[in-house]
Amino acid sequence: MDYVHLADTPAPTHHLSTAVSAPQADTSSSKQQFLDKYRHLVDSKNKELLDLCTKYYDKIDIIAKKYDFPVELIIATWFREHTCKFFNPSNGRGNFQITSHFYPPGDITRADFEAQVIEFIKFSQAKRDYYDAIQTYGPEPVSLSYDEFDLTSIRKQAILYNGIVGELDTNVYANQNF
Repeated sequence: MDYVHLADTPAPTHHLSTAVSAPQADTSSSKQQFLDKYRHLVDSKNKELLDLCTKYYDKIDIIAKKYDFPVELIIATWFREHTCKFFNPSNGRGNFQITSHFYPPGDITRADFEAQVIEFIKFSQAKRDYYDAIQTYGPEPVSLSYDEFDLTSIRKQAILYNGIVGELDTNVYANQNF
């Protein structure tokens, strides 16, 4: 995304016009449904990267459903923050680049990764809860669940997740690449 939807302005509709329903879990074909639905949207033709991002799909999907959070957003954030690599980067911020936690750099176990997925969800939900309490980015609450989400909520999630320096109206974000 090269832009952010600001409160009190019309939401762009050329990317997504209706809420998106996530593929259902509890079936052995959840990963295949996910790939069938989103593979054509992946800019990279790098099959290895696609395999990396979906290798742990089944476990991520179980966690996402348990915590009522979009599995697509977990995988997209993991890709954006660490290109779906399965180790902690040298900066100590983990696979989701959460600056308030320290993750020892280097190899991780599957349990470590699953804990990071849960921490990412809880971190995101805490930011969403804060936003919903103060409503500074517009009157609409952030609406993200395992089964349904909308583009406006995903954009607000990106703003909240990456942080803002100063006021929203100044468009000064903590990370310009969100």
